[in-house]
Amino acid sequence: MSIEQLCEHRNAQILVVDIQGKLFPHIAQREHLLLRAGQLLEAAALFNIPVTIVEQYPQGLGKTHPDILKAANNAVTFNKTTFSALATPAISEHLKRLQQPDLIILGTESHVCVLQTAIDALDRGFNVLLAWDACGSRFEEDKSLAFHRLKDAGCKMLSTEMFLFEWMRDKNHPNFSHIIESLRDTK
Repeated sequence: MSIEQLCEHRNAQILVVDIQGKLFPHIAQREHLLLRAGQLLEAAALFNIPVTIVEQYPQGLGKTHPDILKAANNAVTFNKTTFSALATPAISEHLKRLQQPDLIILGTESHVCVLQTAIDALDRGFNVLLAWDACGSRFEEDKSLAFHRLKDAGCKMLSTEMFLFEWMRDKNHPNFSHIIESLRDTK
């Protein structure tokens, strides 16, 4: 995907980074992050977009948030200790095997594991797109700094609604009614 193109669901895969039980309660605007992540993951299922979940040291930080697991019930899950998910060979090989060049990343923390994963993914030839409203950090300043660094590195910054409407392209898309209904849920 070049900077001028819209996101194509046929080229996409999603990577959920470290939305885990013990860290999640400390994330700024966590309920909004959870809402947007759920909307994106439920839509991904409608479009048959593969989803991979990674967990940073789950023995210490807990398992992935149950709402994420429910929304992405067909996801493949990996454990890691590396901050960049792609620094773990099994994860890197899995993402490459999917042969989907557009890697959509969401998760926590924006300035640590999300940032390092995104930069490594760029270095490995992926087109990296961040679902920025589904990313978070404990402190807004860290998230803001991560935004600028990731954008400067060449990542594309999108919102959940940008992804959903670009995947549909038309009001007559068969998933339109379901997507619109999910967007009405603002909790």
